[in-house]
Amino acid sequence: MLLRVLFVTHKYAPQKGGVAVSASRIVKGLVGWCSGVHVLHATREQEPALVQSREEDEVTVFTMGETDRGAESGQLLETTIRALHQQNSYDVIIGFYAVPTGYQAVFTAAFLGLPSLLCLRGNDVDRAIYHEGQAASLRWALERATRVVGVSRELVHKAALVSGRNDIEFIANSVDSEEFYPEPGKAIPGRLLFCGEMRLKKGSSLLFHALEELTGDWSLTVVGGFRGRAEADYRRWSLRNRETASRIQLLPYQRDVTRLRNLYNQAALVLNPALWDGMPNSVLEAMACGRPVLSTNVGGVKDLVQNQETGHLLQLNELEQMAQKIQQLLHSPDLESVGPNARQFVQQNHSPQREAQEFRRVLEQVVG
Repeated sequence: MLLRVLFVTHKYAPQKGGVAVSASRIVKGLVGWCSGVHVLHATREQEPALVQSREEDEVTVFTMGETDRGAESGQLLETTIRALHQQNSYDVIIGFYAVPTGYQAVFTAAFLGLPSLLCLRGNDVDRAIYHEGQAASLRWALERATRVVGVSRELVHKAALVSGRNDIEFIANSVDSEEFYPEPGKAIPGRLLFCGEMRLKKGSSLLFHALEELTGDWSLTVVGGFRGRAEADYRRWSLRNRETASRIQLLPYQRDVTRLRNLYNQAALVLNPALWDGMPNSVLEAMACGRPVLSTNVGGVKDLVQNQETGHLLQLNELEQMAQKIQQLLHSPDLESVGPNARQFVQQNHSPQREAQEFRRVLEQVVG
């Protein structure tokens, strides 16, 4: 089935973050199966309302300049979608990230009489449920989209509670195990790794508190920088805990695969202390590299990590034991034992080919 698809996304590479990485990977999986794939995303790096395009690996990527006012940006996005449809006659519109982008995509698709697919990513739903200005938009988009998919089983359950729908499907994130793979002998004893933006959602404050309790020879590499007040909080913390902070290496956001693979393989233990999450790319990438992961048992992590089999889990009621658990794992002779199982699990269940097949199957159902 050859479709003309408009993929409206919150972020897209080379923008930062897991949403951009996942959107780019999923779009790549649609190429060849569709007669045309167009991507649209907003950016503040160009003048408001200005639409620019570029060709990228058989995909046309449109960027739209947005404003700092949400309502105006929504109206601009609707106008842009309508103009693009008038020019290209799309068969389906995909909204990637529920609110506000997915809502705007679903609404405009309904206005144009087109089917829509709404893709839930995690932080979009987790935030919008409790956001007075977004909860109604979330519910409307969930109810009116032709089909809805979510990146974790927990997310699917939450969306079903909000919308009353019983047809929301789970399509997992994926990782290319030919790009992320084990490099034996590289792990540095005591080396901890955190990949992602340091912020409340990712458990940054809990992690730094746990580090204060660690003893022995350890170091932490943080890749991804900070968001919002997290940087100021870290600076204050580091002044109070100079010796602990001296063991932390801060690196900027990184998407060079060779560099990332090297960082994963150098890690004795990869940490994901999130308070809530979708299905983090960092956990998938670490597992593909055969590295042991210690993560809180939240969101899509529960779909990935089987405790002491493909990784290690920390329950939310055990957060005060994080330091103890890190210490225990770093000194365990069985620390590496979960690595081969982790890699095998993601190869079997989280390949880009499988993810692409699932999206293609759902899109066939969307267009009927």
